[in-house]
Amino acid sequence: MQVRKFEANSMQEALAMVKKHLGPEAVILAARDNKGSFGLKGESSVEVTAAVSEAKLQQHQYALSRLRDQDREKVMSSPASQQKKFIEKSVSRFLPKEEMGLRARQYIDILDDEEHSQDDLVNKSTPSTQSLQRPTASSNAYRQQGQMQKIKELAAQEQKALPETKTPKRESSISDNARRVKEATQNALSAFSKDFDEEPKQTKANNVRRKTESASREINELKRQIASLEKLVQNFRDVPQSFIPSHPGANHEIPYELSSAYERLLRKGIEEKYACDLILGAKKNIAKEKWQKSSIVNGYLAKQIMDSFQTKNSVDNGIHVFVGNSASGKTSSLIKMAARLVVTERKSVAILTTDTMKLGATEQLKIYAKILNVPFGILRSAEEWPSVLNQLKDVDCILVDTPGVGLKSLEEIEWIKKSIPSDLPVPANVHLVQSVTLKNADAKAYAEKFKVFNFEDIIFTKLDETTQHGAIYNQFRNLNVPVLGFGIGTNLPEDFEFATSERIVDLLFQVSK
Repeated sequence: MQVRKFEANSMQEALAMVKKHLGPEAVILAARDNKGSFGLKGESSVEVTAAVSEAKLQQHQYALSRLRDQDREKVMSSPASQQKKFIEKSVSRFLPKEEMGLRARQYIDILDDEEHSQDDLVNKSTPSTQSLQRPTASSNAYRQQGQMQKIKELAAQEQKALPETKTPKRESSISDNARRVKEATQNALSAFSKDFDEEPKQTKANNVRRKTESASREINELKRQIASLEKLVQNFRDVPQSFIPSHPGANHEIPYELSSAYERLLRKGIEEKYACDLILGAKKNIAKEKWQKSSIVNGYLAKQIMDSFQTKNSVDNGIHVFVGNSASGKTSSLIKMAARLVVTERKSVAILTTDTMKLGATEQLKIYAKILNVPFGILRSAEEWPSVLNQLKDVDCILVDTPGVGLKSLEEIEWIKKSIPSDLPVPANVHLVQSVTLKNADAKAYAEKFKVFNFEDIIFTKLDETTQHGAIYNQFRNLNVPVLGFGIGTNLPEDFEFATSERIVDLLFQVSK
């Protein structure tokens, strides 16, 4: 027995799916109307649970497998009754033929084959004896007794109707004819009585035996099917019901009404476990009758994210070191922050770099330092820090660039760690720079490598290159450190902004179009 669930926009579509996958002889076990919005279109849905026996399903699949594609589509689109006739016709030659029932056998007429002339006399004198037939098993006793009585009366009348003659020879002939008529009548009566006593009893016994055997087979088949259903129901109870999820998030106990909000978070790049936490919180704190109102659900989710999200909207005076992987936008973020500090906040800034490995890195920073009219220096070893810092003691913010590293290069991490002395007169503020285009697994791996620098916050770049900004929320939940700012383009300095909770909500829910 096969049991499956089908979900569609209407009952007609759901029944069409049942007929397509389980065949025309499927049995509808249950049907449920899921009212409310579903997915992006906001339509209601119908859920139908259907079952079919293994034998009927195999017959359905066998019959369709022997057809061409266009013929198969034509059969599947036909009514269920026509499909059933087609399937029975396709598999009928493989099924065992049923035993043919017994038919009533007609009686043969009673004839005397010795003399045709005497037969004519019998036929003329007793016409009713030629039309006698054996009674069927369904004839009643009253009718049979009446027929027997009628035969006796005809015999008596025939004997009385014979004419008398004075000629001895003619009298002897008539006497012989009467004798033969009497014998024929008695033979018909005996045959009729014998058939009445024996043949109906045998026919009735055969009918009773055949009906008993048929009923016994049906009872055994019903017992077998009931036992199979009981076993199927027991196994169905033991198996978790998530093997056929009817909507996204069903395996996480997310109700159907909140599945669209769950899908929206996943599309924005939020990891499944964090999306489940948010949706289950909404399930717990929002009344059930309000689950279908997307504005209420989105408002709750936005508030939860805003309340938990930590940000920094400024930088303090001191040393700021930028670390990150290759092509993360680390150097660009440093330049954008320097431009913002100089142009917007009117602070004195100096730019330093320890990246002597990347070709052209020092020249790029030197050009931007000249544009901003700020000091620029190259640090090739940890011993050069004291003299450089002594020359920049009157500068508000010293921004230090470091080489970008790969995911598998451990030597570069050690080299960067050695190039920054631990006994600086002022503790350095370390900022981790990551691109939102990184995969979640890679972002976590890079963050683990840079934990040796004890970074205080994160700067996310390349927000303009993706629509899945859930990586920001994922990394925040993973690291539990505040977010400093966002890089949203290539323009200086306006394409850098300090992070706010409202901004991350806008990125996830697109509040401002």
